[in-house]
Amino acid sequence: MSDEMKQDIQKLKKDMADVRATERNIAVALTRIEGKVDGIVEQMATKTQVRTLIDQVDDFCGIVEASRGERKILDESFADIRATPQNHEARLVRLEPKKS
Repeated sequence: MSDEMKQDIQKLKKDMADVRATERNIAVALTRIEGKVDGIVEQMATKTQVRTLIDQVDDFCGIVEASRGERKILDESFADIRATPQNHEARLVRLEPKKS
């Protein structure tokens, strides 16, 4: 073998060593990224879980709306009940005989 060919073989061996090192680095990085992706997937909610959550929020909003309507009716009823004793007092004053 010629010296030039020996140098080429040495250069190729060095290049192959560099390629193997790069391949190991890529494999390590890929494994690390795969672990992170697995963690993200475990933490993500499924479509079913999101739908269930939305349904629960909708149900709660319905309850709140119904409660607001009931409260409005109760507020109006309370105002009517509160006005009744005041009207009753006024009627009693008108009905009582005037003292001369």
